[in-house]
Amino acid sequence: MHLFPQLSSKEKKLYTASLLLTLTAVIITIILIHTHFESSESGSFCNISDYWNCDRVNKSTFAEILGVPVSVFGFLFYGVFAVLQFLYIKTINIEKFLPPFFSTKRLAQLSLLAAIFSGSFLMYLEIIYLGPLIPWGIIKNLIFMALPVWYYSKAQTVDKSETYYAVFLLILALFGLNFALYLTNIELFVLEAICIFCFSQQVLILIISILLYLGFKKSIKQHHG
Repeated sequence: MHLFPQLSSKEKKLYTASLLLTLTAVIITIILIHTHFESSESGSFCNISDYWNCDRVNKSTFAEILGVPVSVFGFLFYGVFAVLQFLYIKTINIEKFLPPFFSTKRLAQLSLLAAIFSGSFLMYLEIIYLGPLIPWGIIKNLIFMALPVWYYSKAQTVDKSETYYAVFLLILALFGLNFALYLTNIELFVLEAICIFCFSQQVLILIISILLYLGFKKSIKQHHG
C-alpha cells in the first residue's frame, strides 16, 4: 500500500478535529434535507420567529439548484470531504485509487481551477442579488479566487505528494466556505431570515477551513525544516 509519511501529532490533531466537524456538518445536512421536504402545514421545529425561521430559508427559491435541494449537494460534499480527510489522517495516498496519469498534484490543480470558476460564478450571482452590497461580493470572491492560487504556489515550493494533497483539502474547504458565505449573504440581505442549522453549518466550514490551513502550514514548515 502506497502511504504518505506519518503526520506529526499536531497535524493529526488538526485533521482529526476537522474530520469530526465535517461529520457534524453531514448530520446537519441530513436535518436540512428532512426540513426541506417536511410538510409546510406543520412547519419546521426550528421556526422560532419570523427572522429565525428555517422554512423561510430552507424552502425558498434559493434552497434549490436545478430542482435539487442545496442541502443534498451539501451532504454529498461533506460526505466525500470526510472520506478524503480520513484517507489523509490514515496516510493513505489517494493516488493508488486514481488512473496512472493522475496525481495529488493534478488533483490540487483541478481544485484550483474549480475554485476560480466557482468564485467567478458566485460573483455573478452576488452582482445580481446583493444590490448595494455588490462591492463586498466582488471583493469576497476575488479573495477566494486568489487564496487557492497563493496556497498552491506555496505547495509547489515543497513539491511533495502529501503537501499537494494537503493543499487540495484546503482548497476544497475554501470552496465550501465561499459558497457558505454566499448563502449567508442571501439569508441576511435577500431573504432577511436566518436558519439556525444553515448558520451552524456555515460556522463549521469556517472552523474547518482554519484547521486545514493550520495543517497545511505545518506541512510546509515541516518540509522546509
